[in-house]
Amino acid sequence: MAVQTAPSTSRGQRTLKINVTVNGVRHDVEVEARTLLVHFLRENLGMTGTHIGCDTTNCGACTVLLNGRAVKSCTVFAVQADQGTVATVEGLERTASSIRSRRASTRSTVCSAAFALPG
Repeated sequence: MAVQTAPSTSRGQRTLKINVTVNGVRHDVEVEARTLLVHFLRENLGMTGTHIGCDTTNCGACTVLLNGRAVKSCTVFAVQADQGTVATVEGLERTASSIRSRRASTRSTVCSAAFALPG
């Protein structure tokens, strides 16, 4: 079985096309094979909530959810996320905000209903 190599960029680096869903948005992009997921998120997608903290994988500032599992994105290549889903702190923040809004709306509805009940 032959191994397929990726085309070279102008700098001589290999690129691969990946399809990854980040915070619910699908992205079809070409990345260098050596690009770390943390750099892909920050530089290609502008997701700066994922931080590069220590360069030793000890701090966890770069942690994201990859296919539902917490990973340190400074230890994962972007191509490893191909066909996967990534949730960053920005996505989790939106989810938390949505949950808070629904809870507030539910409380408001319950209070209104309680005052409308007779007796």
